[in-house]
Amino acid sequence: MPKKYALVIGNTEYADPNLAKLSAPGRDAEDFARVLQLAEMAAFDEVVTLVNENVSKLNEAIEDFFADKKPDDLLVFYFSGHGVRDDEGSLFLAVKSTRKARLYATAITADFIRKLMDKSRSTRQVIILDCCNSGAFPQGQTKGDAAMGMAGSLQGYGRVVLTATDKLQYAWEGDALLETDKSLFTHFLVKGLEGAADRDDDGKITVDELYDYAFEQVRKATPNQTPTKSASGQKGEIILREGIKKEVKPTPLPAELLSAAENTTPYVREAAVKELEKLLNGKNAGMALSAQAELQRIIADEDTTPRVAKLAKQALENAGQALTLPPQTSEVSKTSDVSSAAREKEELKRRNAEIYNRSREAAAKATQALLSKLKIPALALVFGLVGYFLWQGVSSLIAAMPEATQTPQATLTLAPTKTKTPAPTKIMTPTPTLGVGSLFESHGVTMLYVPKETFSMGSESYGDEKPIHAVDLDAYYIDKYEVTNAAYKKCVDAGGCVAPNPSSSNTRPAYYGNPEFDEYPVIYVDWNMAKTYCEWRDARLPTEAEWEKAARGTDGRTYPWGENIDCELANYQSSCVGDTSKVGSYLGGVSPYGTYDMAGNVWEWVSSSYKPYPYDATDGREDMSSSDSRVLRGGSWDFDLISNARSAVRYRYTPDLTYLNVGFRCARSP
Repeated sequence: MPKKYALVIGNTEYADPNLAKLSAPGRDAEDFARVLQLAEMAAFDEVVTLVNENVSKLNEAIEDFFADKKPDDLLVFYFSGHGVRDDEGSLFLAVKSTRKARLYATAITADFIRKLMDKSRSTRQVIILDCCNSGAFPQGQTKGDAAMGMAGSLQGYGRVVLTATDKLQYAWEGDALLETDKSLFTHFLVKGLEGAADRDDDGKITVDELYDYAFEQVRKATPNQTPTKSASGQKGEIILREGIKKEVKPTPLPAELLSAAENTTPYVREAAVKELEKLLNGKNAGMALSAQAELQRIIADEDTTPRVAKLAKQALENAGQALTLPPQTSEVSKTSDVSSAAREKEELKRRNAEIYNRSREAAAKATQALLSKLKIPALALVFGLVGYFLWQGVSSLIAAMPEATQTPQATLTLAPTKTKTPAPTKIMTPTPTLGVGSLFESHGVTMLYVPKETFSMGSESYGDEKPIHAVDLDAYYIDKYEVTNAAYKKCVDAGGCVAPNPSSSNTRPAYYGNPEFDEYPVIYVDWNMAKTYCEWRDARLPTEAEWEKAARGTDGRTYPWGENIDCELANYQSSCVGDTSKVGSYLGGVSPYGTYDMAGNVWEWVSSSYKPYPYDATDGREDMSSSDSRVLRGGSWDFDLISNARSAVRYRYTPDLTYLNVGFRCARSP
């Protein structure tokens, strides 16, 4: 049985007058040790805490700590105090007896710790340094992937170093080190281990989750400190804490999925059940709770076919969920208890009622807008919309589900309409301020309508995202999906575009031009290639403001779907897939306007030059002839920092560069 060990060192007192006395490290060490020891928290098997000890005792304790461990044992080494570098840049951890003039003899050397890490049999090692110059520790590492030995049998393995800062400069001012009143880094590490870092609500906290949480919180608190993470040979998740119990609240299901679940056509509802089963077994506890309730509603619905009901029951049973269905009654009792059964059915549907009411309101607004703009007979347009809804209700919903197979559509008898209008609108989202329609272009690419609205752009998280400011945008259309290999190839075949080079992806030697990956995002396209393709389609690249609004809507959410993220919602880090995903694969990751993959998969070019906020389309940033750096949006499959998938993130990139994680989507004005 693998065990978890921690060695926690803090130092507040120094004999050398050039090393200022500190107050925070003692509290930091005790607080960090507390969360590791408590049975209801990290529950480490052994935690040794040493505060204000001399160097000989500490070196012996460090060597004992790394020795005689098993391959699956988890080792966490923590230090809080002064970090000092010599003239050659080597890092020393200063302790009570440390003298600045004799660092090798009186301080803990980073080389000493690294050598002990290399010699240790443990394949799961975490080093946490909360001190000045701590970013220098990863330098000089010699142990790579091959040296880590066999993988841990139960969890991920590897070596991870978390440091309070990436600044490698000396922290001296005069002859003394400056003192800070508290350690932000340890404060947020502790808070994260107490539960705040479990933002995907899966009941556990990994090293990566803890770092991402601490990084974001420290950066919000001060722009002058940037924590870092360095990983060597890491595979899988190194779990620091498990068994976190939180009150789980239902997360609203995507509108398209709810619509499919309500559809009584057997193969449509069957496809919905398959998607609900995925969410039921996913990491997002709130989404799983909603999926469970929807499956139970489907089973209780008298319009559900026996086959679909059986599949729904099986999904719940496989997930270990109890069925809560209306009791079976005789024909006589059915008549007498009809009102009770109706009430139970209505209760099961209650949480969806508001969603559909809002959707109808949004559709009515969009229809009225079309009427006033096109100045055509209202009755003709209404009949056209009704016919289109009935016809598209099945095909479009199934097409949106990656696991569903195309099936012949039911034959409907519709009153024909000869009215020449744009493609009618379709409800894509449950809230009244969101997009309401789609446009099918001649090149077969679906674009979604984003109405004229004011939204809040930016965030307070990072400097180039500040300040949050209101931006008023006219209505526009934007691609539902990232531009695919197949869609881009049409332009290449027509002589309008240049083929990507290389034609491979991270793990696929034959990617572009391979029919197997036709519906995957095109990559290795620079800004001009993306611009040329969109113009070939009589479209354009979206502005930075248009992209952000389409991704997050008008309510200021962090991600397109809400506030939490995991690999069930987006392909946003290398541990999710390790390469690009088929567009539209993440049904739970849809944005407020119905767009897919606006967090992760590939970074997306926008038209805008990289300039400070507030956004102003008239300040030259939308000059298409400029050679300025442009902006990428949305994060990608290989950017392991969670914060890069936020809808407000801006990434500066040279317009003539291509890469295996960069793609795009197009926009156009009505």
